[in-house]
Amino acid sequence: MKRFLSRFMLVLAVAVPTLAMPVAVAAPWITSGSIANGAVTRDKIAFGAVDGARIANGTITLDKLAAINVVRANIARGAIGSDQLGVGAVRRRHIANRSVNKDKIAPKSINSRRIVDRGVRRVDLAKNSVDTNKIINGSVRSSDVRDGNLRGRDIRKNSIGGDRIRNGTLTGSDIANGSLTQADMPMAVVGRQTGLRIESGETTITTAGLGIQNRTLGFNKNFASPPLVLVSFKNVSDLVGVSNLQGSATATDISVKFKVSSSSAGTVATISWLAIGK
Repeated sequence: MKRFLSRFMLVLAVAVPTLAMPVAVAAPWITSGSIANGAVTRDKIAFGAVDGARIANGTITLDKLAAINVVRANIARGAIGSDQLGVGAVRRRHIANRSVNKDKIAPKSINSRRIVDRGVRRVDLAKNSVDTNKIINGSVRSSDVRDGNLRGRDIRKNSIGGDRIRNGTLTGSDIANGSLTQADMPMAVVGRQTGLRIESGETTITTAGLGIQNRTLGFNKNFASPPLVLVSFKNVSDLVGVSNLQGSATATDISVKFKVSSSSAGTVATISWLAIGK
């Protein structure tokens, strides 16, 4: 039996032609030396075959990037610093509303050119920040001062003259008791309805001579007719025996007559007078 099988196999080996059987053959390795320079074109590269590991550092320049092809997702967080920004590259439209606060502004970097006209409002001014140096001379008008806001301490001494007082606005309650002297009333209106006025004054005389002496005192403004006159002495210096003081008036002056019974050289006295008339 064994001999029969051996002969049968031999016959098959001789009589049956050899059959082509598939044989596994290892694929040959393709190295860079096997590829001609410039032979690998874009069409030869499968989509997605080139990743970050296949790109040499620093080989992608600005010219290699398509326009607006770098989006936010491609940029690492914190990767763009001030050195990466070109001069004038950041525009107003690039800044989010309310994102620039006082910490982002350098000291003294905001000047008048950076502030829009009339852009500073009252709420933007710190309390007491506007002093006299910030106000243009002559720019504050009466309409800028709130009614009733000026007090006595706000008005400089002797700064208000008679031309600043409205006629007929001062009454007796506005004048302190005992503050008016004869020097303050050379002429005064007694009553507008009656037409009377009062005029007062005084003069210093020398009384060295003895006997009866006369003095003529002119009015500051003539009366229409002789006024009623009252005269008196005051500030008598080393003078004894002055008496018989009399006065009479015309429309233009007062005639004063008095008698000096005793005196010393160089003594003086003051004659005060008061005239009331039209």
